Amino acid sequence: MKIITFFSLCLFVFPFLAQKDACTITDKKAIKALQSLKDEQDITKATTMFQELYSEYSQYSELPFIMANKSYVYYQKIKKDPKKSQEASKFEAQAYLMFASSYKKCSTFHADNLYYIASILVGRGETENAIIS
Repeated sequence: MKIITFFSLCLFVFPFLAQKDACTITDKKAIKALQSLKDEQDITKATTMFQELYSEYSQYSELPFIMANKSYVYYQKIKKDPKKSQEASKFEAQAYLMFASSYKKCSTFHADNLYYIASILVGRGETENAIIS
């Protein structure tokens, strides 16, 4: 019992020893960086920005969620154009992977993760997998 109390006290006194929570962001620098990604309108610039941010803030579930939303919106925008069907499928796959990554990091972060994962799977004709997810 003394060991557990001592260890708990160490985590309280030395918070850098504690595991970071993927569901919440308390780092002001990270919040500011993610806000700039949210505000970016150009998908190419957002993708580049995401790659830069991911090397530093990969532990947070919000980062792939933001990029997944941007990818899915862009996919919805270009999917009806036959000339851009290959690009659209690339962004659909990217959105699926990002939503899955966000959900894997923190299953309680956002309910939209499961909604979009299921929607993408149903759109692909994988209804059974959508029900399981």
